[in-house]
Amino acid sequence: MPDFKKSQYIYHITALDNIPGILMAGGIKCRSDLESDDFNDVASDSIIGKRAEYGLDKFVPFHWVYGSEFDYSIHKGYKDTEFAYIAIDRNIAKKENWKVIPQHPLAGGKAPEILDYSIGFNKIDWNYMKPHYQYYEGLYSYKNQLTTMAECLAPKTVATSKFAKIFVSSEDALNALLGDFEDEFSEDTDEDDFSLYEYWAKDQSPSDDLCDLESVFENLPDDLFEICPSMFKYYN
Repeated sequence: MPDFKKSQYIYHITALDNIPGILMAGGIKCRSDLESDDFNDVASDSIIGKRAEYGLDKFVPFHWVYGSEFDYSIHKGYKDTEFAYIAIDRNIAKKENWKVIPQHPLAGGKAPEILDYSIGFNKIDWNYMKPHYQYYEGLYSYKNQLTTMAECLAPKTVATSKFAKIFVSSEDALNALLGDFEDEFSEDTDEDDFSLYEYWAKDQSPSDDLCDLESVFENLPDDLFEICPSMFKYYN
């Protein structure tokens, strides 16, 4: 199991079919800036309401571990939905002093403690930072549940230029993602034969009608998309 205190990334989980809209919008928006029809929402109304009450809807939340308690709950509740993880290098969060909630933000029935990055990072009890699948190995407790729900909070839209990886579960999921992106983008174009795969993977330029697509991808790493079944295997 990885040592999540020393891991490179923080993770934002979202439905796979939200990725095209996120890329076209230029980044992940905080919930207070989203319209209800902008994305496939998998969080419950009660959680959304409580987070708004505490002002957390003005941040973009990330977890320190893939396979958090939240990840498990939405996979269980939306078994027919494919998910993806957007990963950000922790050095960006540290440099920009993103905020940290050291444990489950809604635990305790009161507003959570929101700390500066370094203080909050050191206040997390990393000994209990274990993904939910360890429950099945007898190594998971309520303390683990609280700790895996610790958050790193971006105070504004997280630009796509800051994305390190987008992890998906399989080649089929990646193909579906690229296909969805083509569909969404081509709605406003006359380009019948446009292939996102050819543009992205082979660095081919589309017609002038698709110039906006270039601005979407020009600041993204060449190896942005990565297939990583092990991050999803306990949910299938």
